[in-house]
Amino acid sequence: MGSVAPEQTECAEFTPRLYPPFPSDTAPVAHLETLSLAKLQSNDTAEQARLFQTSQTQGFFYLDFAGTPVETLPEDAEAVGRLSEEVFKLPIDEKMKYKLTTQKPNSILG
Repeated sequence: MGSVAPEQTECAEFTPRLYPPFPSDTAPVAHLETLSLAKLQSNDTAEQARLFQTSQTQGFFYLDFAGTPVETLPEDAEAVGRLSEEVFKLPIDEKMKYKLTTQKPNSILG
């Protein structure tokens, strides 16, 4: 994903630069595992096992980008946010084509 044109950086709903800071002194927080993207990219089996376990139990984790190229990360994150908005704006009949079912649990093919 390349550079994002300045006129595309602000969306009607996805405006992370406008969000207030997280109230770290008053809000309870959950402990999350921190996984290394560099280790995952180098096929570290122990880190892969931690990713699998954490995904099954907690479902959320921090991803440490140290040692990996992240020059385009801010633009990529904004592009994902914009794409998410477009998906949510789709008509319900279009979204239902991708509904997960009990026939094929955990499948994007639903």
